[in-house]
Amino acid sequence: PPRSTLFPYTTLFRSKPHHRVQTAPTAAPVTTVGPTSSTPSATTTPSPIRPVFADDFSNPASGWAPDATQDGNGIASYKPDGYHVTVLKPMPVLNTFSLASPYQPRLMSLSATVTATVTGAPTDGVGVRCDQGGRVHLRYTFEIHGDGSWVVFKTDDTAATALLQGQSPNVINTGARANLITGTCTDVGADATQLTMLVNGVNLGTTTDTHPGQIAWHAALIVYRSSPTVTTEVRFDSFQAVAVGP
Repeated sequence: PPRSTLFPYTTLFRSKPHHRVQTAPTAAPVTTVGPTSSTPSATTTPSPIRPVFADDFSNPASGWAPDATQDGNGIASYKPDGYHVTVLKPMPVLNTFSLASPYQPRLMSLSATVTATVTGAPTDGVGVRCDQGGRVHLRYTFEIHGDGSWVVFKTDDTAATALLQGQSPNVINTGARANLITGTCTDVGADATQLTMLVNGVNLGTTTDTHPGQIAWHAALIVYRSSPTVTTEVRFDSFQAVAVGP
């Protein structure tokens, strides 16, 4: 059966058993910098969710591709063990190489989850992004690094700004080990979005950002290369997008 799936709202997504991620201890300490509105914990309050798209990257025709206007900064290809992305040039902090989800409809409240393994320098990063359909206008990125650090940042047409960041080496699987990363962008009014980041099931932080007007979100994958000499490669082996809320 096809493994890139548009859900009829009743089917639940399941990762392939041999790619199951080893989650971190539930009592792991988390250090957070930024305006959090909830204390990080290993449990989260369930919200109504509607699965809309899932992909285990086994089908090369599923439609993932690098965003436009990235000037040859990276390449991506489907392989038997997942979707591989290689970033060819180092990047400034709070800037990433990005890949657009094939699921095009935008959602008022979106949660994107991916399993990813990074090979490269310790400060290289990987994660997910809520955007408006590309590398333009307001977007929110949820990024972890191989040294156990993480950041949630916003980017618009003029600048990038960190909203939350911290060190969580007891939550994030450091080095070339798989992590389950979730970024959630939830509509909380006509001009605000609540942002929540989870790694391996642990809530690292939540904050709310204001912006002009109400925004519907699309999902993307991101990779960050920090080193001018060490090549960064990431393997993605599962992805899920869900609509959050009623």
